Amino acid sequence: MRKEHIKAHTGLRGIAAALVALLHMHFEEIIPNQFWEPFIGVAVSWYPVDVFFMLSGFILGYVYVSDIQKPKIDYKDYLVKRFARVAPLHYLTILGAGVMALVALYFDLPNRGYHLSEILPQLLMVHAYPIIGNGGWNGPSWSISMEFFAYLFLFPLVFTLVAKTGKNYLLILLYFIALAIIWAVSDHSTRGWPAITRITCHFSIGYLLYALTTFKNPALQVASKFVSLWLLLAIVWMFMQNLFSQTTSRLLFQAIFALLILGSADNKSSLAKTILANKVFLWLGIISYSIYMIHGLIGKVIHVCVGKISDDLLIQVFVVIGAYVFLLVVSWVSYQFFEVPARNYVTKISSKFKKLKPNE
Repeated sequence: MRKEHIKAHTGLRGIAAALVALLHMHFEEIIPNQFWEPFIGVAVSWYPVDVFFMLSGFILGYVYVSDIQKPKIDYKDYLVKRFARVAPLHYLTILGAGVMALVALYFDLPNRGYHLSEILPQLLMVHAYPIIGNGGWNGPSWSISMEFFAYLFLFPLVFTLVAKTGKNYLLILLYFIALAIIWAVSDHSTRGWPAITRITCHFSIGYLLYALTTFKNPALQVASKFVSLWLLLAIVWMFMQNLFSQTTSRLLFQAIFALLILGSADNKSSLAKTILANKVFLWLGIISYSIYMIHGLIGKVIHVCVGKISDDLLIQVFVVIGAYVFLLVVSWVSYQFFEVPARNYVTKISSKFKKLKPNE
């Protein structure tokens, strides 16, 4: 049976995608640093990609695992749906980056060198792996490499380990604390073993949070009553995280956003619906994958076309707002006319070999 859509989580994902786009589009090159620096600091401090990983672990558990003690999934069906979810747009952005590189080469524009040897790892989505990974043409796609790593290996491993714990509330909390500490003292990188550590810790934490929601524990139900408090703490932390050491800041990040994800998972919570599931955040969440995958490429085009413009702050702000609105429009078009049709096409083709359930 198809489960109810957790709209607050979609809204949270939309906020994260919107914020990471602000960071990666490098608007500080258009607007003076003294104006833009506070916003860049917030974007960096929030670790939005790590929020994606936590949400991914939670949602996969929510969608595919009804009984955490006896998890049963159709692995082939599951992998086809996951591939259909992330691969088509990833492949399109590889093509887009390649075309942009050729145009830059033809017009002698600034551009990093691309190598044909990088194509196969990107197609296999292993380009952020240790040893064999060599980066990607579309910067944000490193996390897609890690997401698919989680789909292939982490999800079956984590739900198997949690199943063996039974409904041991304290043991799951110990797992959570151990993973939080491991990431807090690790390198925050986007390739190799540090990237594996990031996805392992946060995807697993996300699944553990889902496991906790299946317990009949009043304390967990209370979490949904304080969504506004968790959100306020998250905002305060974003602006004040530099007051703490890196390790402490990361531990606070994981605790606060774990509570926010846990509390907003309750669709009956009016606060979660009002704050995170409002129409704007929900719309951003729906197109969030397109925002995330396209923003880097659009940012490059904008900087080549605009460059360093007038010193007039009003004009600079106007250009930045226009560029961001353009990103949202393109992302909506991508979602409506490529992402969804491509996802449905992949599952339709696969259904010729095996009848699949409706796409999640």
